[in-house]
Amino acid sequence: MNFLQIILGKSSDLRSVSVTDIDTDDLRGLIERNSAVVIYGNGQKLLRFCKELKKLNGGSNYIIKKFAFLGENVKNIVTATPLDSRKTLNSALIHLGLSRGKVLKPRIIIALLRVFNFPVLYPLIFRKQFCIAFDPKKETIFSFISEKLKISPENISFSAYKNFRKLVLPTFNLETGEAIAYAKVYASKETIGHYGENEVRALRFLDGFTLERAAPPRLLSNDYFKNHLVVILSTKSGLKTFEGVSGAHINWVKELAEKTGQRKVFKSSLFAQAIEEGMELIGNKLKKEDFEAVKYFYKKAKDALWEKEFLFSFTNGEFTRFGLFWHKDKNMVIDWELARDEFPPIFDVYNLLISYGPHKRGGYVEIYLRNLETMFFKKNNKTKATLGKVLHWWQISREEAYFYFILFLIDQLYTGLYLNAHRLVEKVVNVFRCMYNKNSRYKKNWLNYD
Repeated sequence: MNFLQIILGKSSDLRSVSVTDIDTDDLRGLIERNSAVVIYGNGQKLLRFCKELKKLNGGSNYIIKKFAFLGENVKNIVTATPLDSRKTLNSALIHLGLSRGKVLKPRIIIALLRVFNFPVLYPLIFRKQFCIAFDPKKETIFSFISEKLKISPENISFSAYKNFRKLVLPTFNLETGEAIAYAKVYASKETIGHYGENEVRALRFLDGFTLERAAPPRLLSNDYFKNHLVVILSTKSGLKTFEGVSGAHINWVKELAEKTGQRKVFKSSLFAQAIEEGMELIGNKLKKEDFEAVKYFYKKAKDALWEKEFLFSFTNGEFTRFGLFWHKDKNMVIDWELARDEFPPIFDVYNLLISYGPHKRGGYVEIYLRNLETMFFKKNNKTKATLGKVLHWWQISREEAYFYFILFLIDQLYTGLYLNAHRLVEKVVNVFRCMYNKNSRYKKNWLNYD
């Protein structure tokens, strides 16, 4: 299902027409028959068409929303930003920067778009545009979100971007331009069950704790639009990203662990049960020779840790330097889709260090593995300094932390197998192969460097 089918709740009867193939007289009938129509085309032509629509709309009951988009065509949209007003577009670009501005080039482009944010320039700057004309009484994502937020559909708009898990809709108040919510749309049964419902569970659990250093978003709503789970979360205006791994990141991990954790003997923890179940799945999925390598390191870690007592806590599950946003009132930690209870807090630190690695270009899996090598299998002062602080607080030795690193890799492998992320599985398996065969690239790890 494509972007617009999700937005409009259509399966196969979505009507999208070029602005060159329709006139305003045809539109009323199309909306009556389809509840919503997508009109796309060149910025200049679409601008003139929308002006004509507004004149004709008068007392009629449909609403028009304008967007610019990135993608091959209107059926393959990757990112969309609202063009309803300067304020709304500015907020949309800011929030797009929070999610997509992690590499220099997109950050520069977003900054330039904010500088030239004048409606008269939209047809020139944004060559690919579309508008949605819809009946607010019919069920679309506009009416769905507006009902949950108790605000009229005329007064909201959103930007949108897809990733492999979900469609994310930062939602804005058209009058003020301020971000008022984040809607996450999970379209498949797999993503609903493993990600969407897990984030709902995590946020409900965290609602029982007062976290001083940073807070998760509030869960405003979780309900189904058609067959899609829509999780609506609170947000804030004025959020900013951190330039690197800061004390705020580490202090957040510590506070979360202290507030939600307890000390337990390893073998009696939920984590021990989870990693055992993970090994069973890995054994069933991997080739025999690859599983032998994983099993070899798992046994070494289990022998070293099984009878010892450690602090286990609620963890974010994918905590990166981009998962913590600065705010003048209180920082915010986002993305709780992989959160787990009674896990080692140091797992969040390992994810944090990988996200800080120097490699930024390429596919997600390639970046992940290159950063894994750089941060943990080469001499790296950032790894040494960060782990030094954490190990003292967590009261574990460097050797024990290394065995937890082995278990972290096993957990990553389990997650990749569970979600059928074949490229990630291949890469992590290769790390185990190389360590098992004493490959020179993996012969030394962070524990060996002083």
